[in-house]
Amino acid sequence: MASDITDVWVYTESNEDRLTLRSLGLGFAEGQQGQWLRMHADAKALDALNSSGLTYRLARREMVHEGGHLSPEEMVDALTDLAEDHPASAELVHLGWSVEDRPVLGLRISHTDAPARRVRILGAHHGDETASAEVALQTARDLLLDPTDSYGSWLDEHEVWVVPHVNPDGIAELSRYNANEVDLNRNYGFMWSETEFRPGDSAFSEPETRNIRAMGAWTSAGLGLSVHAGATNLGWVWNYTEARTDDEELLEHIATAYAEDCTTDDFWITNGADWYITNGDTTDWSYGRYGTLDFTLEVSDHKHPSTVRMEQVRDEHSDAIQRVIQWPWWIAGQVTNQDTARGIPAVLTIEGIDQPVLTGPDGTFSRPIGEDVVQVSIDSPGFASVEVEIDPDGAPVEIQMAPQILSSVRPSPRVLDSSGMFTLSGDATSVVLGRPGHDSVEATRSESRWQVDSALLQPGPWDVTIDGAPSPRSLIVPEEDERVRIAAHWTEAESLYISFDELNQGLHAWALLGSHRSMLPLRVVESSDDTVRLDISSVPSEPYDLVIWHSGRQLFIQDAQEDSDLADDDSSLPGDDSGDTGGPLGEDDDAPAESDDGEDTDDDNTPEMDADRSVPASVVGENAKLTAGCNTAPGYPAFLWLVSLLGLIRMRSGQCDIYRSF
Repeated sequence: MASDITDVWVYTESNEDRLTLRSLGLGFAEGQQGQWLRMHADAKALDALNSSGLTYRLARREMVHEGGHLSPEEMVDALTDLAEDHPASAELVHLGWSVEDRPVLGLRISHTDAPARRVRILGAHHGDETASAEVALQTARDLLLDPTDSYGSWLDEHEVWVVPHVNPDGIAELSRYNANEVDLNRNYGFMWSETEFRPGDSAFSEPETRNIRAMGAWTSAGLGLSVHAGATNLGWVWNYTEARTDDEELLEHIATAYAEDCTTDDFWITNGADWYITNGDTTDWSYGRYGTLDFTLEVSDHKHPSTVRMEQVRDEHSDAIQRVIQWPWWIAGQVTNQDTARGIPAVLTIEGIDQPVLTGPDGTFSRPIGEDVVQVSIDSPGFASVEVEIDPDGAPVEIQMAPQILSSVRPSPRVLDSSGMFTLSGDATSVVLGRPGHDSVEATRSESRWQVDSALLQPGPWDVTIDGAPSPRSLIVPEEDERVRIAAHWTEAESLYISFDELNQGLHAWALLGSHRSMLPLRVVESSDDTVRLDISSVPSEPYDLVIWHSGRQLFIQDAQEDSDLADDDSSLPGDDSGDTGGPLGEDDDAPAESDDGEDTDDDNTPEMDADRSVPASVVGENAKLTAGCNTAPGYPAFLWLVSLLGLIRMRSGQCDIYRSF
């Protein structure tokens, strides 16, 4: 990969030289020696450099040291081992795939399912920067294996996500770029620019950045480290402009604390754009979309050090990373509906800071702050705005919001297809789709229907404002992927079973409830090779939709309280490619009744097959696999089977929207 790239050092004596260099079309490769900057150039950019008058020299290729870093396969094994050795503290999460179908894995590390603070650490956006991956992995090991237990009590209340290999294909080739020759750290959707060096055809054109985009949408990190190598510094936003954020003083304060505990020689801190201006960067996207305080951490002058030197690099950064993770002052809590106590997605604006902070899907939020009490305004479509005072030294707070009247007009269908067409249940003159952290998109009328350019909408739930009145999370924007497809779902007592063509590690799910579409997290009770069981005991007896984050994709089940019909048809059994969608069937007369006493089923007991169900109950033990099949009674008249089959086909022909990925 990247065989046509020339690696050069360019001398920039002044800001004017920097501006000239940026105009030539070279790519910054995160290296600096005094006034010399390390750059990548293709043939066109090299010609421009030759004509510019700037002084440059060819860069020597760094020596590749055996044993200094893990291969993609070895990293998968290392993360898997950590999760298996620490089942109470670490969850292995399949975040998606690379261009060449390598898995991208992360670890969620915590002792609680309800963390107050959340931190995210990403390594190896650039595959030739192997030191970044090793530092990220070492942080996971420190969190789980620290002999002094300095992280132990902290993890009782908080959470860290670690993704060592964002770009496993690049790691395999020791290439900065992914297998499509794209610089992933120029491919994010905030201030993306086609003028960057190998930024991709469009923002989020690459599967690896889409994996992180989905992760960002559902994990709401308050603090982030995007780890790199090739220099030794810590930088903060913005990177695309020299304009300062309102958080400049706080960001510099946190960076200074890091530098105080980092023992790397000549380690320094900087505003990102002061070092070199770039567009489409991870940290700009994270801060610009979600309000995450995200830093670019450069851990080593050598991108892939020797085994001995790599051990030193790990040690030099270990204490500093811990100090930043355990930053003492945060605002944290949850925004809830005061009538139902359910969490609701919301936007927080801290007094004096223009950049808002987005909550997670269940209304939880966290963010580092200074030590002073802050005033915070909270907004959520369909609720009255609230202003509160939060003490950074205090416990997490619950912020209750009063629901307001919603639009009486609703869009249909709830899942938006690629045409962007939908109808409304009543008349309207103005329809606008909105989502916190994103530009609003206005729909246009097309005869009796409405249309929006779905290419402008990030996958996931969108709010719809109809003639000024809100309809929260009432349209879902799909993102199709044949590798992540639901085969069937069914309810038994207080459990929802969902079978997949392929089930990977780390599924997370939320129920969309009520007219205000609150998002209730559902606990995974158990899973097998292809089926997962969710605890729905907290879901009220009312219709609900289901959102699932799985393998870097967000899946959607409309009317999840209604069992699917997929196992009623031999052509639609799990694993059969012809059965990827099915229509809601309403109440299943053959479904087993709940127990009269209303008690939960025993999670430790394997449910038995109900002879009256066409979808068999699960069999989930160690090394077991859930199955589904048809159950027929002997002697059933053939002509009745034919009539039933024809009726089923007719029913299914108009009901194909129950499962969508977005």
